[in-house]
Order: sequence, then C-alpha cells, then structure tokens
Amino acid sequence: SGTTGYQMVAPPGEMPRLTVDLGRQITTGPLFLSARFLLAEGAPIAEFVVLGQLLSNAFTGKVSFDLVAADRVQIANANAVTSLQGDPGSLPRGRWTCFELSVVADRTGNGSLVLALDGQPLLGGATTDPTVGLDGYGKAELGAFASAGNGVAIEITFDDWVVDTSPIGCR
Repeated sequence: SGTTGYQMVAPPGEMPRLTVDLGRQITTGPLFLSARFLLAEGAPIAEFVVLGQLLSNAFTGKVSFDLVAADRVQIANANAVTSLQGDPGSLPRGRWTCFELSVVADRTGNGSLVLALDGQPLLGGATTDPTVGLDGYGKAELGAFASAGNGVAIEITFDDWVVDTSPIGCR
C-alpha cells in the first residue's frame, strides 16, 4: 500500500515471483488471495501466465489464477486437473485491477473456487472436485510464471497483496 507496487517482467519460460509461507497447512475451510495488478498493454498471450496461486509446501497441489490464450482469465485446479476459463479479453490490460481468489478447501468435493475481478464474481462456484491436496496449502505466490510458448515477455505490476481466511475484497 502506498507504493508503486512490485513490477515483474517474465520472458517466455521465466518465473519471477513473490512467495509467502502461510505458517501452517490449510487443509479445510476458506482461504483468500487478493491483490491489485496492472497487466501491461501488449499482444494477447499465446499460452499461459500464472498470476497468483495457493499451493502445498511439497508442490503436490495448487489452485491458480491465470492469464491464458487470447487474454482469457482462468482458474486452474491442479488438485483435480480441471480449469474454468472466461471469455477472450476477460483479463484487462493497461489499468489497475483487483482480484480475489476464494478457495474453500475440501478433499471430498464439497468446496468452492471463485475468482472476482474488481469485486465482481467472474468465474467459479461450488465444485464436486477436490479443491486441496493431501498436504493442504502452505504457501501463496504472486508472480509471472510464463510459459515458454508465449513468444514475448509479459510485464505485470502487483500491489496490496493479502492472504487471509476471511474475505478481503478490493482495497
């Protein structure tokens, strides 16, 4: 808050990122990841860039908020190998945007995944897929995990990063 944010440039195949250890494993219940981001103007992305994710310490499970082909927004649930995608151009460029990724962690298929942009739900809802791996979530990351197939570097600036077990909203 009150800064110009943290700018990352991710050439194809690079993975600049910020990581925080949650201090405990979250295996059940709600978890929220929120930040503001500014995706630089440019040609639509070719493959994918992971913008934010909740993951296990052993990297055995994760849920991520991604930018995918044609500048679509995506929630990827590696715990069940599923994803939800928005329409082409659903991830804005050239302006600050707030995101909140909401995960209700559940191994039995009674959880939920929701992504909101600027306070408006865009993707997700209740799911019958597991939303957490066996060892739970122990880390949160913001970054620009860029696919080698993207062809061009991606520039993203993040600010106001929050991880909590209660809804955060846009600040």
